[in-house]
Amino acid sequence: MKRFEKKVFAKSVVQYYLNTAHSDKSTTVKHFMEEGASKPGVNKRRNVSLRERKSLLKMGLSQRKIAARHQISRAMVQRIKSEYNIRTNRCITCPKYTENQKKTAKKLCRKLYESKPNKIRILDDESYIMCDPENIPGQKYYNYTDKASEPYIKVGTFKSQEYLEECLQKRLVPLIDKYHQRRNVLFCPDKAVIHYSRICKNWLEAKGIECVAYAENPTNVSQAQPIERFWAICKRKYSERCRTITALSRFRKIWKDISA
Repeated sequence: MKRFEKKVFAKSVVQYYLNTAHSDKSTTVKHFMEEGASKPGVNKRRNVSLRERKSLLKMGLSQRKIAARHQISRAMVQRIKSEYNIRTNRCITCPKYTENQKKTAKKLCRKLYESKPNKIRILDDESYIMCDPENIPGQKYYNYTDKASEPYIKVGTFKSQEYLEECLQKRLVPLIDKYHQRRNVLFCPDKAVIHYSRICKNWLEAKGIECVAYAENPTNVSQAQPIERFWAICKRKYSERCRTITALSRFRKIWKDISA
């Protein structure tokens, strides 16, 4: 008996019990037994095979694939995992840590989150791009981000004064003033030297923008920085090009289209 048939049958039983049989149970049962109504089936608990349990312990198999392989539902797979205390951890790509970074990464991230839970974090990062598309590395990190401003492209080394003028003054402050309030923002750059130069720190303090202290800023936690996903996507798109770009103006136009 299908699900909708069970609902119709149950409704007819209730109507007969209340209106015709005058709430008499034996009369109702006798009536439907004479009509040949069958007793509803009993759902028996399905035993779990050893093969299914071993599949759950294999790496690289999702619940959907396990359910399709053994022709069972995903809810059944979840029940098996719960009964046999099997836990699934997602494998992610993380950077190579030094011993000191491995000890301090999680500790500093947790401390930063717990000390300022209501702050709006704005990330700042730069990336080197090779003009030859063949030298662009593949995708490394698996986060995501949204484009916030037009890219600033420079050849050579980034200086503190240039970083202050082009990034902080022209891009950071207009972004904060447009969408947030300065007292609610926590500026989180990476630990590059120019980010923590004296003129940059003094300027941010004068503008009332809080910046993460150098000692409290976790190192090499790219998996917690969505901007790394943005770099990976842009570099992958650029690496699909066949021609090497030599003119800087041409590169600026191409990169602007890619990052838009």
